[in-house]
This record gives sequence, C-alpha cells and structure tokens, in this order.
Amino acid sequence: MRCVLTIAGFDPCGGAGLQADLKTISALGAYALTAVTAVTAQNTREIRGVQYIEPQMLDAQLEALEADLPVDAVKIGMLGNERIVQSVMSFLKRFREKRPGLPVVIDPLLESSSGSALLDREAREEFVAGLFPLATVLTPNIPEAEAILGRPVQSRSDMEKACLELTHLGPAWVVLKGGHHAGNPLDILGHDGKIRVYPGEKIPGTGYHGTGCAFASALAVFLARELPVPEAVAKAKRYVEGAIKTACRLGQGAALLNHFYLQDSEERGEGD
Repeated sequence: MRCVLTIAGFDPCGGAGLQADLKTISALGAYALTAVTAVTAQNTREIRGVQYIEPQMLDAQLEALEADLPVDAVKIGMLGNERIVQSVMSFLKRFREKRPGLPVVIDPLLESSSGSALLDREAREEFVAGLFPLATVLTPNIPEAEAILGRPVQSRSDMEKACLELTHLGPAWVVLKGGHHAGNPLDILGHDGKIRVYPGEKIPGTGYHGTGCAFASALAVFLARELPVPEAVAKAKRYVEGAIKTACRLGQGAALLNHFYLQDSEERGEGD
C-alpha cells in the first residue's frame, strides 16, 4: 500500500485540512500519514481561532514518521508562520536526499474562503522562495495566484500567463484552478513553457468546504502511484467533481464533500 504524508492544519468540522486529506487519501486506497501544523476553531461558516504547533513538535512528528514508515508522496497544506515553513523545508530537503524523486504537492493556502489568514505575511517570501522549488506540483486557485503574483487574473489568457509565470518560481508543474472563474471553470496545467487545459462544469450550489485540500491530496495519491502528472491531474479533478456533486449540507455554511462516494467504483484504482 502506498503511503501519502499530509502536513496541514486540523479542522474540527472535518471538511478541510488534515481531515479532508485523511478521508481523500483513504478513499483512494492509499494510507494516510499526518503531521499537524495548527489547530483551528472553525465550522462551515468561519474560522474563529488558530493555534500553531510549536516547530519543535512538528519536527518531532516528521522525524518519528521518517524513522519508521515509508513515504511515497507528500501533500503540504496550511503552514501558518515562518518557523513552520522552515521546519517543513528542512524536512523535505533531508528526505529528498534519500528519495530524490519523491512527489511533493503544495497547496499554497494563504487565506481561507472566509478571509482568515492561513499564512503570516512575514512568512510568504520564504514560503515562495524556499518551498516552491521543492514542489513537484503547485496547486493555487485564482485568488492565491493573484496574491502571489500581485496582479489580477481574470480571463483565460490571464490564467495561462499566470500559470506559466508561477512555474518560473520553481515548481516543476503548476495547476491553476479555475473554480473562482465566472462560467464553466477551466483548470490550467503549466510545465516547461507549455500548457494543458482541463475543462470543467459549473456545479450548482453556493460554496463547498475543502475542495482544494481534496484535490491536492488526490493528486498526491495518484503521483504516489507513479502516474504521469497530466493523468494524475485529470483523475484528481474527476474525483473532486464527484465529491462535490454528492456533497451534503450539514452546517449553515459551505457544503461538505462526500469523500467516500467512490467506495465501490473502478475509479478508486488498484489498492497497491
């Protein structure tokens, strides 16, 4: 069985962060390893508070996993502050010495959909300069791309240019997710000066919790299985679309994805 390590924050309502990653990885037939970076107080409507894990404790979590268990891919979500960014960067550099081809998926969480900061502004420069070059795939949405590049991204042409510009910051591949775009969304995959477009459909509803976490985790699973990046992106996109279509509204805010809708489907893939 392939093992996927997620390094992310704790979401008590179970829709995003470590819990969404854990559900996605399990639903797709891999084994989830988790390292917590922060504990949040949140629900489907808002984030009410955040307490970051001490970097020494994060280091201890990562060292304990590294000493005992195989890691076939890493997914990175909420980091929060500069000291945590530095801890994760040191871990990845050390681990990559043993596993040079280890797939790393970075979901560059800067703010929640409700507007709460998920990465201190002081940490963003080191996050981009230090971690982006370690990414196999970077998975920003449009607002995150705008924040990183410092300009609006509105049209399809803007998306294509932004996607390729983000690859110049170090990631081998970039998937610019178009779910915030008006009309049917397009996801753009950029690599080595070329792009590939993944058309999607606008799914009715007003907000879904944890879609970016699920996409990045699904992508990490398929990369752990050594699928080519373009194929892994397509499969991760299909998985999330299905989880959105079967989502449920248990709270008063965003809907919660149905991570296990593929339990009896061939899309789950081989349970290696």
